[in-house]
Amino acid sequence: MLNSSFGSFWIKQVCHCKGSQGVNEGAKAEMWERFYQMNGTKVADFPLPASQPAQLPTALVQISTALPRQSPAATLANWGTPRADD
Repeated sequence: MLNSSFGSFWIKQVCHCKGSQGVNEGAKAEMWERFYQMNGTKVADFPLPASQPAQLPTALVQISTALPRQSPAATLANWGTPRADD
């Protein structure tokens, strides 16, 4: 998938810059002062890859669900519990 840096760059290339809000309207020296008009048509044209990988998201979900079982609190809770291999 695409990262947010690319998405921000792409939006700035295809959407209309409305300037800024405030007293000093017009050209702004700083990028954070600029506001962009985004509409559904432009955002719908956002380039996405034709195929999306399924292995990485699946692995991330499996790891994130297993992580609480490895926490210090879970380890202490199971400290005195006999293990199956004993």
